[in-house]
Amino acid sequence: MPPLREQVDDFRSAFDSPAFQLFILEPLLFHGVLLGALALVIAWALKAPKLQTFSLIILALSALAHLPHSYAWREASKEIQHLYQVAAPDRVTAVLAITEGWAHLGYYFKALIALTIATIAIGLQQNQLGKTLGILTIVISIWTAKGAFWLHNETHAQLYQPHRGFGSDRIEKPMRPARLTAPPSETVKPRARSIAPITAQ
Repeated sequence: MPPLREQVDDFRSAFDSPAFQLFILEPLLFHGVLLGALALVIAWALKAPKLQTFSLIILALSALAHLPHSYAWREASKEIQHLYQVAAPDRVTAVLAITEGWAHLGYYFKALIALTIATIAIGLQQNQLGKTLGILTIVISIWTAKGAFWLHNETHAQLYQPHRGFGSDRIEKPMRPARLTAPPSETVKPRARSIAPITAQ
């Protein structure tokens, strides 16, 4: 087993890889946002101001993880496009579509950051504006987590399972043709050998 110092160096070098950064950050984007939204609903029902603030902080930090993730995805997508631009151009098209999807979802993450900061500043149960911001925060959190989860599955298929596809890029295995056999009625049966009767001389 290598010493601890070499293991730490290997971990640092692995963390410099954009693919490894995606492996770390992407689950946080949908798990963290969904957990924060669920905690906010529970805190709102219990009328616990400290828990509400803690839930909003979780949502803000999870949404902020989109910033380093977007940079890591841009770098990783360049490597994927360079790898498959000749062998599998359809996969390059899928990667470009995922890049566009993450860029579109980035607006929701930024809106979620702004809503959580505004809700913390105003207060969730102080007035009608705070309640409205809280409802919008929960709705956008669930929608953003749904989109991040779908894009995570697409990213996982393109990066970690290159032999498989996902969605429209799925590779269908051709079915083996069935063995053709003649129907039983058309099979040629051997003729029975006829024996002439023995006659008296």
